[in-house]
Amino acid sequence: MIPLFFLILVITLTLLAGAVLSYSRLKGQEGSPVRIDVAIAGGSGDAMTEKALLLVQQMEVVRSITKFHRTTRAEADQKVADGTYDAAVYLNDNMYQDINQGRNTPVLIRMADKPTFESELFRELVLSGIDDLQTAEASIYAVYDMSREYPMAQSAGSVANRMAREYIKLFLSRGVLFKNSLLAPFGEMTGLEYAGISILLILPLILGVGCASFYGRDERVTGLLLARRGVPLWLQSLIRVTVLTGIMWLFMLLAAAVIRLTGMPEEVSLFRPPALLAAAFALAAYIHLVYSALRSEGGSFLYLIVTAALIILGGGLFPPEFMPAGLARATAALPFAWWQKLLAGAALGHVSAGALAAVLAGAVLMVAAAQLIQGLLSRGGVR
Repeated sequence: MIPLFFLILVITLTLLAGAVLSYSRLKGQEGSPVRIDVAIAGGSGDAMTEKALLLVQQMEVVRSITKFHRTTRAEADQKVADGTYDAAVYLNDNMYQDINQGRNTPVLIRMADKPTFESELFRELVLSGIDDLQTAEASIYAVYDMSREYPMAQSAGSVANRMAREYIKLFLSRGVLFKNSLLAPFGEMTGLEYAGISILLILPLILGVGCASFYGRDERVTGLLLARRGVPLWLQSLIRVTVLTGIMWLFMLLAAAVIRLTGMPEEVSLFRPPALLAAAFALAAYIHLVYSALRSEGGSFLYLIVTAALIILGGGLFPPEFMPAGLARATAALPFAWWQKLLAGAALGHVSAGALAAVLAGAVLMVAAAQLIQGLLSRGGVR
């Protein structure tokens, strides 16, 4: 059966090469920057307007995706119309002085005539800024309204100025309101890192199709003969699981090394031998349990069906957060989800002790369950 086993290995490596190619292409797409080109017309004669514009340009949310182009009104009209710029902002030359004197001078913003992803994204940025400004403005107006009804220890102007400064501080440093963590369906991983971990688990499971020969009728007969000669079934199972663990581990190391060449970020590494060894033991225990329970000459086909269901329901193809609530809770209890959790922590450099303990405990239980099944079936003779 060795030629068949190596044929399965070649097929699996071919799948890995295809997965890595797709991964690389997705990586290139994810890394392509989004840039919003915005024309700024007018406002060049006011020093305070220039400072305000410079301040906005330096904000990370703006600087990372937006490029401002100083131009004339006529050029802004033309290039927004022909799609060169995604939007144009028209400023009054005395805008700051007007605002300082209580005149709400409007700022005209023109979006591209034909909506694009970039223009719609800029629209969302503008609307978000307007919401923040309206909140600050409403609170300042409230102070002036209250000052007309109730005596205040300080003048309404000084209170309003202080509130304006506090709002500016909050707006410019709003990052303090959020934890510095990635909020995504993939936990702390990006979508591509999630895909890499899934590939690292799915391919060895596919390799398990070639292990059916280790559990055929001849193997069972040999096992019973060895048992009569003093080699207990549990020791045979332990040897078989150990061999499978070694095969899975070496293959996962190879797969992790290949995936690493696709350009994973430096802080992410799937090449973690200790964590991969624990995962390989868990995969070997799963393969051992499934084939011990199937006890069929068509075991490889049935194994493939069971494994495909485990991968899909366990979150191998898409995260549990994309599933219905009830199914997502059930997914979290499946072995595949725990294998993913272990490798995800290892990839980011902090293996979860709970995930490691759960994976190892689950693997031991699988081996014990397989041993129980083999013992029960052996009492009825070899079929």
